[in-house]
Amino acid sequence: MAKGSIESFSTRVVVLIGLMSLCFMVLAVRLYYLQVYKRDHYTMLSDKNRIQTTPIKPQRGKILDRHGAVLALNKPKYHAVLDRRKNKNLSETLEKISQLITLSEEESEALIEKADKIPKYIPLEIKRNLSWEELSILEINSFTIPGLEVIKSDERFYPHNKSLSHVLGYVSKPNQEEVSKNILLSVPGVVIGKSGIERSYDEDLRGDFGQLETENNALGQKIRTLSKEPSLPGEDISLTIDLPLQNHIYDVLKDYKSAAAIVMDVHTGEILALVSIPGFDPNVFTKGISSKDWQELLREESHPLVNKVISGLYSPGSLIKVFIAYALLKNPHIGSTYKVGCDGKYPVGSHTFHCWNKGGHGSTNLLKAIVQSCDIFFYKATQLLGIDKLIQTLSDFKFGHLIGIDLDPEKSGLLPSPEWKRKLYQQPWWLGDTINLSIGQGALLATPLQWVYAISMIANGGHDIQPHLRKSDTIAPQHTKITEDNTQFLQKALDQTVNSSSGTGRRARLNIADFRIAGKTSTSQVKRITLKERQQGIRSVNDTPWHLRDNAIFTGYAPAHNPKYALALIIEHGGWGGRTTGPVVKNIFQYIYHNLYKKSHVIS
Repeated sequence: MAKGSIESFSTRVVVLIGLMSLCFMVLAVRLYYLQVYKRDHYTMLSDKNRIQTTPIKPQRGKILDRHGAVLALNKPKYHAVLDRRKNKNLSETLEKISQLITLSEEESEALIEKADKIPKYIPLEIKRNLSWEELSILEINSFTIPGLEVIKSDERFYPHNKSLSHVLGYVSKPNQEEVSKNILLSVPGVVIGKSGIERSYDEDLRGDFGQLETENNALGQKIRTLSKEPSLPGEDISLTIDLPLQNHIYDVLKDYKSAAAIVMDVHTGEILALVSIPGFDPNVFTKGISSKDWQELLREESHPLVNKVISGLYSPGSLIKVFIAYALLKNPHIGSTYKVGCDGKYPVGSHTFHCWNKGGHGSTNLLKAIVQSCDIFFYKATQLLGIDKLIQTLSDFKFGHLIGIDLDPEKSGLLPSPEWKRKLYQQPWWLGDTINLSIGQGALLATPLQWVYAISMIANGGHDIQPHLRKSDTIAPQHTKITEDNTQFLQKALDQTVNSSSGTGRRARLNIADFRIAGKTSTSQVKRITLKERQQGIRSVNDTPWHLRDNAIFTGYAPAHNPKYALALIIEHGGWGGRTTGPVVKNIFQYIYHNLYKKSHVIS
């Protein structure tokens, strides 16, 4: 080899060795940087890859009646879930699962959309409430699908079905808006209260999530448990409801198309029964109600999803006379001695207002006007009283205001006034408006809850109580503008309304000496028969469709001499109040006497 060639080769070797040395030096520096300088950082990342945190769902608290009877509990159920940390392709996985159990294309698409919105450490709920067949299939085949598990969870169960549906409400899966506010609500098996007590006390019933921390291998298989913080179960909540009374009233009313009743302690505000007819099966919502069934419930003429006790708005009819009478008693120019002559007609301008008794009541004072429900008396007396004092007194009894019960959605009703009419209709308040208001018609609307609250103020001597369903320390009654001396007069009138031979509530009379019923019947007009309809042969609202007929109402309490239990009752479109509600009221109070009143007196 020539000398020049040898030198050229040597140069190339030196350059190559230099380049190789430089590469080794760069690698060494990089290794030092990664293994020494960044050691803690990558150790932490490694630990994160190995350590997995899984939330633990708490058990929902039970709901009990005042005696400890279980009204809502949890039953074990099985759900299919997917741990996406152990699974790389969700679409393929759902396709495999659909070959094992029923899973529609729409359901799969919804699951893919849901998966994008929740973190991977929360298992994706594939299907709730597996049948035994589905459970067996998945248990056998779960090893073929990484991350697929069958978990045991709880399903809410309501053993008394429709009877308590409007008290308890129901639970269901959280919607996306609710999940966005609390990501833990996406944990499989979690339900939240959507209505009733389940909603009012959802956070107390729900409990607190726990946490499981495990070390897993590269395949996602658990190596060991590092820590476990148990979940805290939700509170058990006791209600003021008396279950046997609740069921009895439900059985009495269930054959009516639409009705509602509430029984309350006039001194404590404890609600012993709250029934709204028709009820619904809350267990349907726990399992997941179909869109078709939901729409049918919404379209139903009798509105089964509406709690009529707190949300039903009705003209109170003659019931309002009791509270107007209080305003008349306060007025020194009217009082209990004021009299009017009732011949059944009261002309005002070109219009004539009538009394329900076409022949009239003759000479009538305030006591007789309440007992026999004379319309003409109240037409004339309220005209003398004036609309401002009338509205103020009704407002003092909470008409037009929320009562504040621990249920949603409570309605405040409507107490019309000259200002209200001017603002809404740009019209003045006429005498005819006052006349309509004096017998509980026109624009005045109220709920059965407002009726029972107002009648309780008469029964307890004018004290403000807080109606409630959760059994806890009772709030002491508060003094109000309502005075005891005037309520005593009204107590006497309500006693005679039921227990005198001429009283409109005589059909509710209970022949038990120490448990006389006091109260007021009411026929609440839904539609007035027009002249054209009369010409067509329609003489009575009973000849019209069901939804246009009068509402039958009773509101009262017992025992009359020492009030304890207040009742408000409506039978929607049931006709004349006294005739329709009387036997029902009698039945309910007879049950209360034998099963609550007598027992409490024996104990005391």
